Amino acid sequence: GLLEDVSSEKLNKVKVPTLIVWGNKDRIIPRNEQETLMKGIAGSRLLVYPGAGHMLYWEEPAHFASDIVAFIENLDTHAHT
Repeated sequence: GLLEDVSSEKLNKVKVPTLIVWGNKDRIIPRNEQETLMKGIAGSRLLVYPGAGHMLYWEEPAHFASDIVAFIENLDTHAHT
């Protein structure tokens, strides 16, 4: 089912700040899929984790959590300006 997904056609409907995270050793979802997400979601941001695979939250939990918190805090900062 995942490989048959055609939801990329609907990505332009995403209107919220979006953080895309990807490990460059991911053997399930390739880099070109991240590029599709970035092109389809206006203003999205990609963080690449060198040496990490598909389960970033498991492989690098502290780094992943820190990046998520920073992303959210940055949203909060921009909301009040």
